[in-house]
Order: sequence, then C-alpha cells, then structure tokens
Amino acid sequence: MILDVTAGNRHIWRGWMPETVDRDDVIVFCDVETRLRIPPDIICDNTKLPFRHEIADSVIYDPPHWDRGGSWIMDPQEKRGAWWGSFKNKADVVRSVSNAARESRRVLKTDGKLYFKWADCTSRHRPWKSIDRITILIKWAFNEIDRIVQSSKAGSHTNKTYWITFRKRSTETVSSSQDT
Repeated sequence: MILDVTAGNRHIWRGWMPETVDRDDVIVFCDVETRLRIPPDIICDNTKLPFRHEIADSVIYDPPHWDRGGSWIMDPQEKRGAWWGSFKNKADVVRSVSNAARESRRVLKTDGKLYFKWADCTSRHRPWKSIDRITILIKWAFNEIDRIVQSSKAGSHTNKTYWITFRKRSTETVSSSQDT
C-alpha cells in the first residue's frame, strides 16, 4: 500500500514521478484540506496519521510550497491556481518536515520507502535553498537511496524540483543516531 499523505488535487500523479513508485499498488490519498476539487480518501494531518504502525510499503510526501513572498495560499478548487498549503516561516518548515518524517517512519513497514518531493523554485529564503538543509530533517530516520533533480526555466530563474527516495532505517540505527 502507498500512502500519499499530501494528496492535494493529485497533481503529482498526473505528471512525473520516480519510476520506482508502483502505481499499480493500492494508493490511499490523505490530506488535511477538505475543500479540494478531488476529495482525499481520508482527511487527516500528515503529522498525525490514523494508521497502525508499519502498515505502508511507501509514503509520498510533497510538502506545501513556499513562494518568493513567504507563503502560497491559493484556491483548493483550482479556480485561481493549482497549489494549496503554505509554510509561515522557517520554524514552520522545520516542524512540519520533521514531524511528517517521524510519522512516515512510524507507518512504514521495515525497508519501507519515503518519496520526498521538494521544489526549490518556491523558496526565496537563502538558508533553505539548499536541499541538503531540508533533507537533514529526514535523515535521522531514513537512508537516502536515490535523488532525481528536474530543472526548468521560469523567466530569469532556474527552478529545481527534487524527488528524493529514502529507505526506513532500522530501530537500532535510529536509536544510536539519536544518542550521539
């Protein structure tokens, strides 16, 4: 089973996605937003998932985007735009990504995969331009096994979208990394 814990209006399923995602698997679409054009299967927060431990083979996590003005909140019905959700500030990014990683780890089976998508095109905040500063919030519980970067040009800016695949670390490895 695949849990898409930030389903939104499911744009990532209509576009490009890592080849290792098994689209024939059972997919459960989750989102906290109730006014989406395509309703989620389960309404829930990706930091408090209503699933038992070790139930999913994979988790898809495409966190909210952060635009050049600080936040991007648009119409979930897509009348004015395609994106929904926002981070209010850097602390919100850290809290959200860390808590979602912790919860993803809880619901993933042993050797489960977390597919993490990050769009640098939306961040004007220099400390967060580096994808490595974002992934450090996840690596305490996962090993990175693949990284794919898509680049596109928008005006004078080069935008990058990252798909990073992580494999769940064993409990012993996580415990020892948190002790140091």
